[in-house]
Amino acid sequence: VFMEFAALVEQVAAVSGATEQAVHHALEAANSNAEEAISQLLAAKEYEQQKQQQRQQQEQQRMHEQQRREQQTHQTRMEYEKSERMDAERQAEDDERQARAERRQHKKHERQEKKQQRSAAASGDAECVRDVQVGAIGAA
Repeated sequence: VFMEFAALVEQVAAVSGATEQAVHHALEAANSNAEEAISQLLAAKEYEQQKQQQRQQQEQQRMHEQQRREQQTHQTRMEYEKSERMDAERQAEDDERQARAERRQHKKHERQEKKQQRSAAASGDAECVRDVQVGAIGAA
């Protein structure tokens, strides 16, 4: 009887692709009914394959989600850097406008001083010329 059972285990293992230990347990659970044991083993094998597919799908979804998060982080970083560059460019433009305005104001002030000096010199008023020159020196 043991030899017959051992031969049955080998045959069921060959058909189902399961290990002899798994076949032995399946045959015991099926009261040595080979067809029922094979059905149980194949169902268990199919179940394991489905579980493996689910795990693979979950892993693919996890990887996809990680890639999506990395892309989103990259996009956010790029947008931030662009915003920083634009802010720096605007600041540089504002600084340049301010510097031009200050240069214009300085030139205007110089022209006004020269005009006052010429006007004073033209009127022949030496004291006025001196006052203007002293004022220019004090302003500088």
